[in-house]
Amino acid sequence: MIRRFTGAGILIQATTSVGFSVNRTTMFSNGTGSTGAGIRVVPGSGGSATGTINKAVADRNVFGIAADGSNGNVNVAIEDSVASNNTLSGIVATAGAGTTNVVIMRTQANNNATGVNNSGGRTTVRVGQSAISGNTTGVSGTVTSYSLNGNGSDGTMTAIPLK
Repeated sequence: MIRRFTGAGILIQATTSVGFSVNRTTMFSNGTGSTGAGIRVVPGSGGSATGTINKAVADRNVFGIAADGSNGNVNVAIEDSVASNNTLSGIVATAGAGTTNVVIMRTQANNNATGVNNSGGRTTVRVGQSAISGNTTGVSGTVTSYSLNGNGSDGTMTAIPLK
């Protein structure tokens, strides 16, 4: 268990291209105010990060899992995980100079302020076979999926066309 860090419980930050894998890990009560996360992926200038988060639990952090392409490209697959009871967002993705792609499969985003948040920029968030429920707002920004219900406000999802 990784807990009570004032910033991120796990910080993945590099100025080169890195691959990562976070497996079977619990992050609890990380961050203060409006910063920090259970897991934060944020490459430095010129860097990129590609990896998977599998069977992770992000509970009672400021952000559960944050993919931040402000300085470089981020590609993250979140699978079989839980982001619950986080102050701001269970899962948040944003981009600036880089591009951020997040795929969420068989994952729960429950009882957060926002379940899944696409904060903009060149960011793509896709959700499948997952539960987003009990949040103040289910999704924010453009999030593509096929299943969403049970939130105070569901937000708007974009359907994925069948090919």
